[in-house]
Parts: sequence; structure tokens; C-alpha cells
Amino acid sequence: MTRRTHALLTLLMAATAATTVAAQSGKGISLEAHSRTRVQDVGLPAYPGATLAVERGAHGEEDHSGGSFGAWMGSIGMRVDAIKFKSSDKSEQVAAFYARAMARQGEVLDCRLPSSRVKQVKGEPERLSCDETPIQPGHFEYRVGQPKHMRIVHVYPEGDGARFEMVRLQLGR
Repeated sequence: MTRRTHALLTLLMAATAATTVAAQSGKGISLEAHSRTRVQDVGLPAYPGATLAVERGAHGEEDHSGGSFGAWMGSIGMRVDAIKFKSSDKSEQVAAFYARAMARQGEVLDCRLPSSRVKQVKGEPERLSCDETPIQPGHFEYRVGQPKHMRIVHVYPEGDGARFEMVRLQLGR
């Protein structure tokens, strides 16, 4: 997983440690965070036979397998929905399933390819791209959508099976 995606997921999971947080002021500022994220919130199908990846934290507490976070101020804001799964199938099988599923939503970027990791040039139209840092060998990361509304799937081997994270990122309203 790229550093930026990992940092985003870490921030999201920390923000959703509390069951629900919501605040609204008279200035149009709102916050939302919860750990009840479902696969439907991400907008991708569930991998057959996959289970939620629930782990234990450093102090034995249950680490949530997903979370949603949103913050808005007027028309400026962001929303992130993320969920983690594990499967007994190989990471190549899981990755192939999501590459096909995401293709129904548009052109899929394969972040393993150097051509997908391009730096945005000022003045040119924004386009979807992957982080500049290459992903680890044996990992798969796919993106689909627009720069301000995308879905990301990151799949990697774990033991004899695979783990994977699905994220929906929306910037603006």
C-alpha cells in the first residue's frame, strides 16, 4: 500500500475509533465519523467468501474492520469510506475479481504500472493517477473514477490467502 493511502486509512481508522461523532455549528461546519461502514458504502461488490478483517489492537481491544469519515465546510469537504477484508483465496484471484468489477465503472488504473504513477502538471486538466511511490512487489492496487471521486482497492498476500482494503474517496460535495 502506498504511504499516502496507508496514512489515509490510518487517519480514517483513528477517527472512527469512537462509535459515532457528529458536530454541526451555525457556520455550516460538519463532521461525521463511524465504524459501521459496509461494502455498499464503498460502491464495489463483496468478494465471494471474504470476511471482515478484524484485528486486536496493542491493548487487546478490537480494531474496527472499516470506517467512514466526513468533514465539510460549505461546499468544501471530503468523505472517506474504507473497509478491510481477508480471504483464503490467493491475492491474484482477489485482484483479478476487483479489476473486472471496477472496469464496469470506467477505466481502471493499475498502480503497479509506472505509467499510472505520474505527477500532475499544473495547468493541465486533472486526471486520475496513482501515488508516485511504487507499490510493494506482490501487491495490487487499482483505482477507478475521477480525481475527486474515486474508488481504490489494495490487495496483498497474507499467509496462504489475501487481505484487501476498499476505499471510496470523495472530495467536495
